[in-house]
Amino acid sequence: MSGFLALLPDVAALAGAPATLAAATADAVAPAAHGPKLQMDAWTAVLIVVLVGFLPTEVWRMLALIAGRQVEEGSEVFHWVKAVATALLAAVVARLVFAPTGLIVAVPLAVRLAALAGGVLGFYAVRRSVFAGVVVGELILIAAATYYLP
Repeated sequence: MSGFLALLPDVAALAGAPATLAAATADAVAPAAHGPKLQMDAWTAVLIVVLVGFLPTEVWRMLALIAGRQVEEGSEVFHWVKAVATALLAAVVARLVFAPTGLIVAVPLAVRLAALAGGVLGFYAVRRSVFAGVVVGELILIAAATYYLP
C-alpha cells in the first residue's frame, strides 16, 4: 500500500476494538445472512466514500459559496449562518469527546478533554482562529491515539 492508505491502521488486526471498520464493512456488504459475503478492496471503499459522501455535499458547498456572495458581512443572515456553523462544530466536538465511537473509544476521557482544552488554547493563541483551534485539538488527539491504540 502506498499513499494515505498506508497511514490507516490495519483494522483487521484490531479484533478486540469495539465497532471496528472491518466488522462494520463486512456486515454492510453481506448480501444475505446465509449467502456469500462480498469482498471490497480499499480503493473501492475510497471510491464509495467520494461518490456518496463527498460529491453530494460538495454541490451544496458550491451553492452556498454562490449564495454567500450576496450576503453582507454585518447582516442578520450572516450572523445566523455563522452561529449555526459554530453550533454544528461544537456538537461534533462534544460528540467526539463525550460519546465517541469506533477506535477513539480506546482514548481515555481525560486525554480527549485535554485535546479539547488544547484546541481552545489554540483558538485564543492564534487571534481567535477556529481553524487553529481545530488543528491543535486534532493534533493532540492524533498523538494520543497513536499512544493508546494498538
